[in-house]
Amino acid sequence: MGKEGLNISGQSSSSTSKVANIVFVCEYLLGMPVVSALVVTADASTVAQTFSAGPCFKEQSSSTTMTVHKDTYMFVTPTFIKQYANDLNSGMYDPAYLNLIMNLQSLVERTPAIAALYSVPAPGQEPVPVAAPGPLKPGATYAIYGQYLGATNGSLTLVPAAPNGVTVNYSEWGDSGITFSVGNTNASPSVGLAIQVKTPGGTVLTTGQYTIAGTPAPPPPAPSPSPSPAPSPSPSPSPSPSPSP
Repeated sequence: MGKEGLNISGQSSSSTSKVANIVFVCEYLLGMPVVSALVVTADASTVAQTFSAGPCFKEQSSSTTMTVHKDTYMFVTPTFIKQYANDLNSGMYDPAYLNLIMNLQSLVERTPAIAALYSVPAPGQEPVPVAAPGPLKPGATYAIYGQYLGATNGSLTLVPAAPNGVTVNYSEWGDSGITFSVGNTNASPSVGLAIQVKTPGGTVLTTGQYTIAGTPAPPPPAPSPSPSPAPSPSPSPSPSPSPSP
């Protein structure tokens, strides 16, 4: 064997290839012709190796891995696009559609937002939405419902700056709602006041402008009745003179 008995060698190689094909499938579903485009891709990878030890041992092996992927698309004719493209473009700017997109975006990004302001009646009754400008009554219980308002307490303020005697205070703070009440010690209402919500994370949100009803002054006390004068005694009748005999 000589030196060949100490000769050990190995060799490996690899190759990749990709192929794709598009198949159009014509179907008649529920009385309506439907054309689908099937896109099939195949990725093939081949690995070969050779190992030899001396003149008497030699080994060769190869392996092939193939990955097949299929996508299905609805085929739309150019005539259809030309006829209905204007409606698709106008729908992109529909206010209701844009509002839906913004709501979905805020849910994904966990953006704090205010949904509405509600009046909270007695326990067991459904909250009633309160549209601006209200009014909001002192002593009543209200709630601001929304999303991602913070699990810990933030702050509520009135903007623009409220006059003396007009206040807002929260009693419960949750991630999806804030329970609060307003106060107004003045007799006249305060108009054009918005409730500004500052979340624990520093985000500032503002409701619509509301009127906070005033507190009417209590009526003056009724005057006490004056005592009636005591009746004067009536004079006793004088006796009539008796006739002379």
